[in-house]
Amino acid sequence: MALTINTAKLLLKQIVGGQGFSSSTSWLALSSTKPDPSGSGAQGYNITEPSASTSYNRVQLNGYFTDEPTDELIDDVYTVSIKNSTEIHFPEALQDWGVYKYFAIYESKTSGTPKYVGELLKFTQDTEVTAENYAAKVAAGLYYFDASEGDYVKITTEEYNPQTKYYYKDDTGIDILEGTVPLVRKGYLKISVQ
Repeated sequence: MALTINTAKLLLKQIVGGQGFSSSTSWLALSSTKPDPSGSGAQGYNITEPSASTSYNRVQLNGYFTDEPTDELIDDVYTVSIKNSTEIHFPEALQDWGVYKYFAIYESKTSGTPKYVGELLKFTQDTEVTAENYAAKVAAGLYYFDASEGDYVKITTEEYNPQTKYYYKDDTGIDILEGTVPLVRKGYLKISVQ
């Protein structure tokens, strides 16, 4: 049996915490290793956060998810999702943190077992799209930015029009260097249930 759409939306609101949806507080953590419930570290989920000595701290999520969850039918299954409605900023990195591809959401700033884990997305412009390689790029995963939706949309047809679109590829992960203020752009932290 599956969750009803309304129950799934309530669950997502509970996961992100605050924002008038629930009284709980949620904290966002970064992980350089793929979360795995059978793994070690970070209460058994194989989560590897940056060292606190680099100025890293988990970020409280209250206020970053103010939009209502949305639902869509994908392959005969309803998926309910919520995305961050504003940028989420971490403290400035005092040294290189490395590449972080994954995230976890906790109820605690410093400990606990995650209540949700996922993968971060980072879209970059694909400058090598040509009429000759377009079909292969679409098959591999090619996107355009839809300003009306405020989101990256995956291209599913082979229509080619380089004059009207910039094309993007999905590069997973964020490389965090010394002196930068790491952030998760609006809509890049997507949390979903089915």
